[in-house]
Amino acid sequence: MLVTNSVVNPVVNIPAREIDISVYPIPFSSEIFIESEKEIERIEILDINGNIIVQYQNFKSGTITINPPSNLSPGFYLLNVYTGNACYGRKIVKN
Repeated sequence: MLVTNSVVNPVVNIPAREIDISVYPIPFSSEIFIESEKEIERIEILDINGNIIVQYQNFKSGTITINPPSNLSPGFYLLNVYTGNACYGRKIVKN
């Protein structure tokens, strides 16, 4: 279960190999590519404290290109990809 702002969301964390998601390049500088065979409901980039920096919604399957904010400082971040009731989480690095 994922708790966000006191709202409980039934999300199951599943390894990427089970939901066929690829994220590249890691580290990234301006764009992040996400490949998925499933429709993606939401993508979030969070800081290391778990605060949502940016959120993207409603994607089809295939290759998705996201452009994180240009003022994002170099460092470590968390990327969450939500498909249905599954969530794929991954550490990402900004150059």
